[in-house]
Amino acid sequence: MSTFEQLGILAAQISVESERLRDVYDGAGVLPSLERAAEAFVDEAVRRGGLDLDLVEGFKGLVLEAAVRRCGTDKEAVKKAFVLLGKETSVKSRNHTAQYEREFGKLLDLRGAFVAAAAEPAALTEGGATATVTTTSVGGRAVSFPAVMQEASKQ
Repeated sequence: MSTFEQLGILAAQISVESERLRDVYDGAGVLPSLERAAEAFVDEAVRRGGLDLDLVEGFKGLVLEAAVRRCGTDKEAVKKAFVLLGKETSVKSRNHTAQYEREFGKLLDLRGAFVAAAAEPAALTEGGATATVTTTSVGGRAVSFPAVMQEASKQ
């Protein structure tokens, strides 16, 4: 194979790799999804006239929750999720359960902020009828759920 042919193959490989990297940065990777989530959060803050930035800490709970779902339904799922997400030291030190509960609490804060917004009378009025909102305690926190959401969670 001539040097010219080798350069042609190398150029083709570089082109393919360049396209792959462009796909990662232009929408096929995690970062663009996170950027869209950040934009959605800011859009909601603008719509409401403000939103507490600390609610973003609940995202970690969302990630943990997704990892636990992927790791199974057994009592070891939380451990497996922490290992999957690079927190083996938390599992070894038996601190993962407390960390999970802390992050879950932040997730409840995040969900509570958005459930509370959905519970505004304008959001619950459909065809002139207003749905009821029930407040319940989850992990020692008062969380309001529209009755429709409660029915869906029972199924």
